[in-house]
Amino acid sequence: MNALHLYQYAVPVKIILLLSGLLLITPFIGRADAGGSAGEQTLTVAGTIVDRDGEPVAGVTVLVKGTAIGASSDEKGFYSLSIPSDIDAPVLVYTLLGYLDREETVGGRTVIDVRLTEQVSDMDEVVVVGYGTVTRKDVTTAVSIVSTGDIGERPVVSAAQIIQGRAAGVNVYQPNGAPGGEMVIRVRGTTSFNGSNSPLYVVDGVPVDNLDFLSPNDIAGLQILKDASSAAIYGSRAANGVVLVTTKTGRQGAKISFGAQLGVNTVANGIKSLNAAQYKELMDEIRPGVIPDGTSDRTDWFREVYGSGVTQNYQLQVSDGNDRLRYFLSAGYLDEKGTLASAFFRRYNLRANIDNQVRKWLNVSANVSYSDNSRNGVTTGQGSNRGGVVLAVVNLPTASTVRNEEGLYNRSFFGQNITNPVEAIENGKNNKNRENRIIASGSATISFIPELTLKSQFTFDRRNGVETGFTPPVHSTDRDDWGSAWDTRTMNTVVVFDNVLTFKKSFYNQHNVEAMAGTSWTDSDWSQSYINGSHFKDAFIRTLNAANKIAWDNTGSNASQWAIFSVFGRISYNFDHKYLVTVNVRGDGSSKLHPDHRRSVFPSVSAAWRLSAENFMKNLTWVNDLKIRAGWGQTGNQSGVGDYSYLQHYHIDRQPWFEEGKADAVPLVTRPSSLRAADLSWEYTSQFGAGMDLTLLNNRLSLALDYYYKRTTDMLMYVQLPAGQSASSITRNDGEMSNRGFELSVNSRNFTGKFSWSTDFNISFNRNKLEKLMFQKIYYDAETTDAFHQMRAVRNEPGRPLGGFWGYISDGVDPETGELRYRDINGDGRVTSSDKTYIGDPNPKFTFGLTNVLSYKNFNLTLFLQGSAGNDVFNASRGDVEGMYDLKNQSVRVLDRWRIPGQITDVPKARFDLQPSSYFIEDGSYLRVKDITLSYDFGGGFLKKIGVSRLQTYFTVHNLLTLTKYSGMDPEVNQWGDSGAVQGIDWGTYPHCKSFVFGINVEF
Repeated sequence: MNALHLYQYAVPVKIILLLSGLLLITPFIGRADAGGSAGEQTLTVAGTIVDRDGEPVAGVTVLVKGTAIGASSDEKGFYSLSIPSDIDAPVLVYTLLGYLDREETVGGRTVIDVRLTEQVSDMDEVVVVGYGTVTRKDVTTAVSIVSTGDIGERPVVSAAQIIQGRAAGVNVYQPNGAPGGEMVIRVRGTTSFNGSNSPLYVVDGVPVDNLDFLSPNDIAGLQILKDASSAAIYGSRAANGVVLVTTKTGRQGAKISFGAQLGVNTVANGIKSLNAAQYKELMDEIRPGVIPDGTSDRTDWFREVYGSGVTQNYQLQVSDGNDRLRYFLSAGYLDEKGTLASAFFRRYNLRANIDNQVRKWLNVSANVSYSDNSRNGVTTGQGSNRGGVVLAVVNLPTASTVRNEEGLYNRSFFGQNITNPVEAIENGKNNKNRENRIIASGSATISFIPELTLKSQFTFDRRNGVETGFTPPVHSTDRDDWGSAWDTRTMNTVVVFDNVLTFKKSFYNQHNVEAMAGTSWTDSDWSQSYINGSHFKDAFIRTLNAANKIAWDNTGSNASQWAIFSVFGRISYNFDHKYLVTVNVRGDGSSKLHPDHRRSVFPSVSAAWRLSAENFMKNLTWVNDLKIRAGWGQTGNQSGVGDYSYLQHYHIDRQPWFEEGKADAVPLVTRPSSLRAADLSWEYTSQFGAGMDLTLLNNRLSLALDYYYKRTTDMLMYVQLPAGQSASSITRNDGEMSNRGFELSVNSRNFTGKFSWSTDFNISFNRNKLEKLMFQKIYYDAETTDAFHQMRAVRNEPGRPLGGFWGYISDGVDPETGELRYRDINGDGRVTSSDKTYIGDPNPKFTFGLTNVLSYKNFNLTLFLQGSAGNDVFNASRGDVEGMYDLKNQSVRVLDRWRIPGQITDVPKARFDLQPSSYFIEDGSYLRVKDITLSYDFGGGFLKKIGVSRLQTYFTVHNLLTLTKYSGMDPEVNQWGDSGAVQGIDWGTYPHCKSFVFGINVEF
């Protein structure tokens, strides 16, 4: 590691050592004031009792176990009692209805502070649903509630990471490990081919397209509406489920919270390449004599390119309130530096939530969120000859150097075209992608009578994006680069206006009715301008005013608008919380669709029966709650297609005005790019679901089981037209798709008391099938490495799951010839393209998550495991690092290649017949130790004397271990990102990292 690297990480290392020392001394802080003389007749014990959030808990009964000696906590959570000295080994028992009992051994201590854990049953929990809330016992639909209590102890930078592995029926994965990398969320499978498969995100009642702007530490609640009967109230935007996020609000009593994290990231798994001698031996088999004798190792490309990334995360929160006014303020800074030097993600965030009960009949609130995100990546997901950095690290010969004799970055690698990754990373430091976003919403709630309220909310969402880049000019004997730069600026403004009227009434304490009706209007205005230039004098001025040539055919602007207007309503009725029914309906009109087909209605109905409330269940005292439920609903989708997809589009051909005779030329509009779709309408998803909720053993064991079947019809598709047509494509409603599955969630409180242990487990099974295509019957996709001769690895057709891998079946290496043997499927005696077939399925058979939380006194240990089973990965990277078809260096696996007749091996000879085949299909199943967190909560009078109500230190290991048969860098991968049609392809993808995180949380 050079001096620059040492300087860069000197400060973080010091902070790590400081936090390590703090973690080690935690058991001793706060005990200096413990006392009590053996000669005293009584021992006075005092302390403060708080809940999980650090709020004081009043009315807690504190008893000396086995006696009637006790006390009760006051409104500040303070208690005090005297224990006679003749009681041997006294134990204090803390009890309060709604909280788990806790015991503490006195052991001579005079100050014992206690944090109680709420005993929340499923029936009492409040669930956020569309445009309202409902208690858990009255839920008739499939809703997952994700715990947010440990966010402050995990290295999460997005809300999606909180969900991963913690909600049944919700598959969350990160297709690459780049800083700030996107997270893919699939709720009950993939429903659309070309349209969006992402759920609708609703933050504090405001629909948004992503959660990048949101600091996870600001989240108070996170719930997922999974079935159509719960999501249909959001109509056209809820075909893929709804993620409801509630941010924190002020509470009575001033509180200041500060959290800091410092993490070090390393590459979890690398690919080792051949050394110079091994490389020459291989090249002599491919192209004899091209590598000179005597070459030796000169560069460790892995060490030159990869390093240790550092993540810093600081969050500050201030809140207070009384019975009329409450506020919550937060500010945060996140800086995530990647293991590839130029890659980073940086976010500044500010939030202000204010709630004011102006009058008894009027409540006014305002939520303002501002974020400033900037990031920079490197070129991945490409071959090393196309700028791909990850594969270049393996493909570069170790006999080559980073720089040539002129001091410039080396580009000569024995005649092979390979990107110099060090040069690519250095140039990449000039590229920036920045977005700032402000979301401001204000609402007023009028209570006409206690049962009837009207809430009006107006939201303004403004995003400004700037993407800039610069490649410096370089001139030498082997290159003549004039330099280039680009600048793209985007602005998007979304305005939302909602009005919701709600009536809620109970009659005779048995008949409970809720009726809701409302309207919603959303308007979006998007614009973009872009400019490109080249021919710079030097690298000192990098803005486009210093470019001598501005691209006349790659400079311009774009703009578009869309809008949705909706009317919706809901009626819910339950009899004595025993028999429950809910009906939703929503009507939407979208400007994206043809005027004759842009309006549609999305209904849903659900019902539930609480069997545990029936008389025949009364004797089953071990059953606390048993409810069965079922529902059907329909939702729509119009995202993923252009704002004017129903119109005919044309190519605009600019004329070279600088050519003779064209000084006053205007653009030509001569040919259509897509045809008009006069019948373009909604994509519909209908879903039926049935489930059961069961709580047992004094609320210590909870189970939720769900089955669902969902079918998407009139899928929005980009249909390619046959050659010779006036246009190349048309957007149509074409095709059907289905998903069916089963989900199981188990929550268990295994031990309670001084030592507590809880377990949360979930598992999800989903089967996807493309049912029908009308116009174009087969779609090919996913062209990867040049080694496959532009053959595409994915084929989609009716009767199959989405994303099936297509190619030849490999029957191993022929011991006599060293060639891969490809199976003759049709039996005609030769292997041709007619012998291609499906060779793999990227869809997992099931996904799962397991969380164990163990607590003893002030220590807490959390273990989170997550995984996937039954999914295949197409390892296209192996075509470049094991293909042995040109002068690129290869991985050490090719040392086992076939060399002589009769040799038994599973690696073919150099220059074998390379085709996309099952040879590159691998089992992508994995079990990952996602997070292990050890924390300690300080206690003692010393902290209270300096005004600290909570002090916690913790250490977390992220991605500690991955158990898998996959030979690549990581099985959780998809170079095609959020695509529904292409999944599970690894091609030089940015690797995931292992992280070691130290943190501290302080509250005043």
